[in-house]
Amino acid sequence: MSMKNIFRFLVVVSILFPIIGMVWTEYSMANQIEEVQELQAWNGYGGMLWFHPDETEIPMSFIVAVGTALLLLLTCIVAITGLLFFKKWARTLMVIVTIVGFAFLPFIGVVIIMPISATLESISTVCFGALIAMAYLEPLKNEFV
Repeated sequence: MSMKNIFRFLVVVSILFPIIGMVWTEYSMANQIEEVQELQAWNGYGGMLWFHPDETEIPMSFIVAVGTALLLLLTCIVAITGLLFFKKWARTLMVIVTIVGFAFLPFIGVVIIMPISATLESISTVCFGALIAMAYLEPLKNEFV
């Protein structure tokens, strides 16, 4: 398998694994005991994207956080598409998206995650780090135009 194909494979894996983990968590939650389901309900507590369902109005911090998250997601999709086609601007955009994404992590609140999802997200993170390194190192760095 060529380095370009390995790179494209890692792009796909780094995107699909977290999605599979989220879907797995959502569908497996119905089969969990009541205590686990109650614990999962606290996911995001104290973060910018969490507010109590009984609140009558949506906090401005929630609106800003959702808008920022959607913008970051859109930018990530553009960058990933560029990476698949070996566009030079996509490398820089992906590094920026990664830095901004990591900067928001302290503000997401409590994180409750199922073990399979945690495993898939960890694999995805490692693949993503390898992607960034491969994009800037020989022999692939010359493929980006």
